[in-house]
Amino acid sequence: MQHLYRARTCRQLSKAFTLIELLVVIATIAILAAILFPVFARARENARRASCQSNLKQIGLGLTQYSQDYDERMPRSWSGIDKDASGAGRYKWMDSIYPYVKSEQIFNCPSDTANATRSDISKNALYKYHNGSVSDGMGYNYGSYGANNAYYDIGPDALPPFSSAASLSAIAAPSTTIWIGDTIPTDSTNAAYHAFEFNWATRADQPTAPVTVGNSPALVGTSSSIGMGARHLETTNLLYCDGHVKSAKLTSLLQLGTTGYYKAFTSNDD
Repeated sequence: MQHLYRARTCRQLSKAFTLIELLVVIATIAILAAILFPVFARARENARRASCQSNLKQIGLGLTQYSQDYDERMPRSWSGIDKDASGAGRYKWMDSIYPYVKSEQIFNCPSDTANATRSDISKNALYKYHNGSVSDGMGYNYGSYGANNAYYDIGPDALPPFSSAASLSAIAAPSTTIWIGDTIPTDSTNAAYHAFEFNWATRADQPTAPVTVGNSPALVGTSSSIGMGARHLETTNLLYCDGHVKSAKLTSLLQLGTTGYYKAFTSNDD
């Protein structure tokens, strides 16, 4: 009897895990987690990048419809009363195309961690703008995307140019000329200002290489508070003047033309 009891006890003890076995299992789970978590994060960011590209595609359709209704003129980057240096009193390109897109959400990139403070864009602003209360209707919330207003002090030979409502036919190379792109604030005290455009004044002010803003690479002109941000796995999403959307590395945009300006930001086919 005692022999049977001991045999049963030994069998019960043999079913338990040893400390070594538990440590091996824990180590295996930790290794798998370390391998899989970056994969999951990358997959999630790829989904956000696709959603951002969908936003830009819809924005492109709105811009094209606007241009068709206005003799192929591109909407200005901004117009109207310039209330202060922040651009709070400006009627912006997002306001111009809102009647065509009828959505505020498409102006917010899902990977833009600051968009919660910059998401109130169009409807209220439009209503108050057209009812004569510009100073109350327009705030600092411009969304995640900016219009190409590079080389704004050079003139129509370099600009798209948003400051003078250029014609689409004036863009010599629409398939390689950026219209709208991801923007990123470079100054936390001025984070929402001018987020509706990215620019640098002259060739001397153009960026020469990406810099890091937060955790993202960015192209930032001299003395600019807003740059082009590569927040999608170190790529930036771009809408071009022919309506197509793609992701690109910032370094791929720094190709100089024969005039010394970056090709992707000028209307010339250089």
